[in-house]
Amino acid sequence: MFSPLESASAEEFEAAVRRLEGLDQQLEEISGWELSIDMDAETEWKAGLVATFVDEDTMERYVVHPVHAEIAQGIGKVAKIARFAAQI
Repeated sequence: MFSPLESASAEEFEAAVRRLEGLDQQLEEISGWELSIDMDAETEWKAGLVATFVDEDTMERYVVHPVHAEIAQGIGKVAKIARFAAQI
């Protein structure tokens, strides 16, 4: 789950998170992908992501993949992340 940092505008936050859209079509490591963005949500959490991988090795390749790493770095500048969890 993602929440905008106070220093980021809503537009900056949404643009950064929207870069995740379609990532599952670009990276073969991803088995399942659900991205939800609701800028009108009544909670501080405006976006959520559930990604599925076939095994831990595949997930680790995804985490360090240059395309994902670039997007994650951009999101880190405008959002806080509620948590990261994996079930293998």
